[in-house]
Amino acid sequence: MQLAKVLGTVVATQKHAALEGVRLLLIQPHDHHGFPMGPALVAADALQAGEGDTVEWVTGREAALTLPDTFTPVDVAVVTIVDHYFGDDEAGAFDNDSLPRARKLGFHRQAPLLCGPQGSCGTASLQRR
Repeated sequence: MQLAKVLGTVVATQKHAALEGVRLLLIQPHDHHGFPMGPALVAADALQAGEGDTVEWVTGREAALTLPDTFTPVDVAVVTIVDHYFGDDEAGAFDNDSLPRARKLGFHRQAPLLCGPQGSCGTASLQRR
């Protein structure tokens, strides 16, 4: 599961005909602690997510399948508006209170720690810079 925070909407002066009426959002991918991961992305949104919402997003062919016209040329799309999410902090070796402290000490997350639909969580490692 790839999580992101909606930063706002994108206004396009020209769009592909299949994107008429489809909102474009600017989203910032993040890990399960809310720390940004990578650059912000433009995503097609058929769900009407609002600014500040946490969303799940997909890339590739799956992104086009979220829209009414499934042959729309999009690379990223919002698939879920997320009400609540959590991760397995023991797998990352830091709890919510100590992670910000670890960041101040120069640690950074090497891989995201995200939970799947059945609650299965991946692992993450922290390394000192």
